[in-house]
Amino acid sequence: MQKTPLAKLHAHLRGALNTGRAETTVDEVIAIVEDDLTMDRALKALEMWADVENEASMRRDRCSSIGQWCTSQPGPVASGSLLISS
Repeated sequence: MQKTPLAKLHAHLRGALNTGRAETTVDEVIAIVEDDLTMDRALKALEMWADVENEASMRRDRCSSIGQWCTSQPGPVASGSLLISS
């Protein structure tokens, strides 16, 4: 079964953070591509990115509060091909 485009986007966004991309880099990429999307898709992409950023922030806060280094949640590995190389 293939993933839906939104599921693929979610995996790429998480993968971007998991491979060390700066959140500002992802913000810049979304700003570049949002002009090529319908308003509905652009809003969904922005909402999804906000959710992914929030999940990452909560994970960092949880890990720092227990004084341990935490690994990312298990899941598909994204190549980061959605992003521009730094």
